[in-house]
Amino acid sequence: MFQIISGKVAVNMIKDGASICIGGNLNLLEPETILYELEQSYKEKGSPSKLTVMFPVFLGSMEGRGIDYFAHEGFVKRLIGGSFASMLPNRKMNDLIFNNKVEAYNIPMGTFYNLLKNTGAGQPGLFTGVGLHTQADPHYNGGKLNEITKEDLVERKELDGQQWLYYKRLNVDVAIIRGTSVDEKGNISLEDEPTSQGIFATALAAKANGGIVIVQVRRKIKSGSVHPRLVMVPGRLVDYVVFDERDEDKISRHPKSVLGDIRQPVELKEVLPLDQRKVILRRIALELRKNNLVNLGFGIPANLPSVAVEEGILDNLVFSIEHGPIGGVPGWTGVFGVAMNPDLVLDSTSTFDLYAAGMLDVTCLGMGEVDKDGNVNNHKFKNIIAGTGGFNDIVYATPKIILAGTFSAGGLKTSIVDGKLVINQEGKYKKFNTSIEGITLNAAAARQKGQQIMYITERAVFVLGNQGVKLIETAPGIDVQSDIIEKLDFEIEIASDLKQMDERIFRPEPMGMRFSE
Repeated sequence: MFQIISGKVAVNMIKDGASICIGGNLNLLEPETILYELEQSYKEKGSPSKLTVMFPVFLGSMEGRGIDYFAHEGFVKRLIGGSFASMLPNRKMNDLIFNNKVEAYNIPMGTFYNLLKNTGAGQPGLFTGVGLHTQADPHYNGGKLNEITKEDLVERKELDGQQWLYYKRLNVDVAIIRGTSVDEKGNISLEDEPTSQGIFATALAAKANGGIVIVQVRRKIKSGSVHPRLVMVPGRLVDYVVFDERDEDKISRHPKSVLGDIRQPVELKEVLPLDQRKVILRRIALELRKNNLVNLGFGIPANLPSVAVEEGILDNLVFSIEHGPIGGVPGWTGVFGVAMNPDLVLDSTSTFDLYAAGMLDVTCLGMGEVDKDGNVNNHKFKNIIAGTGGFNDIVYATPKIILAGTFSAGGLKTSIVDGKLVINQEGKYKKFNTSIEGITLNAAAARQKGQQIMYITERAVFVLGNQGVKLIETAPGIDVQSDIIEKLDFEIEIASDLKQMDERIFRPEPMGMRFSE
């Protein structure tokens, strides 16, 4: 039978050297009270210490919160994450990783969820092709993020003449998750939450390992007062329940249209300005077809729904985010990971199963850096650790992959004058290089699978050709030699029928997009 205890008492249940797995995504389902009390306990007593901290998705959207609660030397021995902090304010833990103060691994997000499922089901691990020939592959670096990280958590094995990655089971001593309510039987429901973030798989992995499950909730309710389909974790899996002690309810409320209780009219209150980002978004939109199921990644692609609304094509597309929502308008409330007016919301584990089955038509993802062969690095740079997130899982079986990003980074300034793109200031950092720091997308493997790869920037469109990156379009006003070729440190193939990007992209009025029947 579960016990209701305070956050301070709950963290006393966690021993030195324990392996904990935390559910949530940024501040969605973030068990803030428990994480805060863990840090307070370590600062006051030095315990628990030397933890292994696991998280399929990075936690924390405010300075010092989420995973950064653990950013103290000695508090954590090892991190195993699906994604990390790619930008401020949550960068303290990244500093420990770069300075070799903590072991750190990056496992693809969807693979992480499937590994939790298999661990909970008593399986020895997970066989998958996701991550093969990328940074997750032990023939590259096996997901290790720094020099002190030595143990192999993944192996490459051959089955029936085919190469696979074998991810070893996770030993979870403590699951820390969050829900909306706990009823009298200990059942955890999510009536006020927009996603479920694999909390059932996380809890089951702990119990299958003989561990404990600690759940933070907003309130206690009478059994049967919530629809049974909103109950996500059965009471048999729950050991301890902690009520929200830090007024998280005030900052984690979600509109009814995000929760699926009502459908709100989609009104474009502000048209995106015609800048380099909108140029990229419009060019992406021209690649979409009626009724496409389209996955959107973080960064520039996240604003694609705004272009769809402006062009009047939203009802002809189905957007999907790996955190669960399918349909509706992702990111409309300013929170990446949720959608207004979703048609359905799957658990993250099921969303990645859908992607692995090849059900996506297109994915639009951010683009970090690209090498001459067309390989992409999105997970780790000189001073940034973003992690692969769901990237590896999303691209694994998707036939069309669109990578979106500016041609250079770090101060790029452009303007659009009379329908032409003008480069006012080039960025300090090249994004197309002879070599890159690591491989998140392996171009040769994608080519072998017959996948179509596009690299869309504000000044040019490239595709993956037979030999590497191939230039197929340029923006009006761009000089191929001075604005593209001379900015590269490798030779590039140029299409014999090199085209100009659609001039409608560079005009202030809507493009007038229509899908043919």
